[in-house]
Amino acid sequence: MIRPRGGDFVYNDLEIKMMEADLFQAQKLGVDGVAFGALTPDGDLDEDAMEQLIAASAGMQIVFHMAFDALAEDNKKSTINWLVDHDVDRILTHGGPLTTPIDQTIDKIKEYVDYAAGRITILPGGGVNYQNCDTIAEKLGVKEVHGTKVIDGINK
Repeated sequence: MIRPRGGDFVYNDLEIKMMEADLFQAQKLGVDGVAFGALTPDGDLDEDAMEQLIAASAGMQIVFHMAFDALAEDNKKSTINWLVDHDVDRILTHGGPLTTPIDQTIDKIKEYVDYAAGRITILPGGGVNYQNCDTIAEKLGVKEVHGTKVIDGINK
């Protein structure tokens, strides 16, 4: 994950430059994929910052991370289209606030999966574990999920 700090996904010019430098370092290290996202103070996709970060990600797969969930709902379909047009590979989403269990956001995630229609991978995350990952993947019709503790016995 390429992020200069915790908190929101609104970054200033210096933070974008830091992220860009981290992406170049990831390239040098041979990293296969990176995750990042940038929004405007109004909660829209920061297209300028994203174009800069995407350009710095040449040769790596790109995941637009959970900044997607911070977008206004009426901006999400246009953001999916923009990310598709800019060759982003995946969108990581919980389908709502992380305080809401993922089994209550499945319908919203399914809307994104259906809208994306295979043009970009919608990657459900946040609350995915070994007990629910197969059910979530089946309900959504996806082959990939993102979670912690997705293998039984690892954390015992």
